[in-house]
Amino acid sequence: IPEALCEMEGYWCYWHGGGGYSGVALLVRRSLSDGAPVFSHPAFDFEQRIVVVDVGGTRIASVYVPNGGKDYEAKLRFLEALAGWAEQEQSADRSLVICGDLNIAREERDALAEEGIAVVALPDFLDTDRLQ
Repeated sequence: IPEALCEMEGYWCYWHGGGGYSGVALLVRRSLSDGAPVFSHPAFDFEQRIVVVDVGGTRIASVYVPNGGKDYEAKLRFLEALAGWAEQEQSADRSLVICGDLNIAREERDALAEEGIAVVALPDFLDTDRLQ
């Protein structure tokens, strides 16, 4: 990660990555935390794809969902694990914000035609459609 990003004045920075193709970061404004925040990773995070921090009464997750181009089933497993984790987190007494690169195409025009696969974000979260 570029030094300029992780050394921004007034922010705590955490980079969770191992080189290669995945990694996520979170920056927390120092004025929102009395000290260095505690960053963590859910048990289903095997490829440095999610980092979590609590700020006040809010849990924030920075997520990088696999694109599914080479291993669509891995993408679905990650999304299912994320959905299960989010459901558990919502039962706690705090707000939950999930942000980042979700690699979800809401409409056909959002998907690359050569990949031929789109995951559409519908209320049930994992309704998959294969493009023609």
